[in-house]
Amino acid sequence: MKAWGLVILVTVACGAGAGWAASLIEEDKLREVYGEDLRMGFFVAFLTVAGFLLSLKTFIVVTMKEGLYDSEAYIKRMQRRRAVNPQATHYGTLARLSKLLYLAVLLCLVAAVAQLTFGLRKECWAIYMCIALAGAAVGMLLASLFVSERNLAKMFKRWEDTSLKTHPPHWDKGEDAEEA
Repeated sequence: MKAWGLVILVTVACGAGAGWAASLIEEDKLREVYGEDLRMGFFVAFLTVAGFLLSLKTFIVVTMKEGLYDSEAYIKRMQRRRAVNPQATHYGTLARLSKLLYLAVLLCLVAAVAQLTFGLRKECWAIYMCIALAGAAVGMLLASLFVSERNLAKMFKRWEDTSLKTHPPHWDKGEDAEEA
């Protein structure tokens, strides 16, 4: 639950910060810069990121499942956790990661579409909204990156622990010299 609070906080803060920063610019200058330089760049960038993340989402989730959540160590950990909390789910964390990546894709698509719908309007409120959506999408991407990195760190640690069990280090000078 703490992670979702952080995700919401980062997303809202980035969106509000971007909208606030845009409000500091003189209105005529904002219309000019946004219309000529930012709108199409935002559209292309967020559409590209959404497509890339959508195609990568399944790969990330399946790799995490096989590399971390199906491991002996994680299964034992979940058995201990279920002894304390019978409602703990084995794949709950993975399901939340999947949902977070889905929301990041969705927010990127919303930000992209907003650039070609509301972004065409000349009113400043529409421009502020489009810039705030872009900021919120960046915030959601940052939160997704943070949560994904935490999961990857756990997976790499498990791989390292498994490697040390199956291939203990040898302190023979000859082998160390070859590896260096």
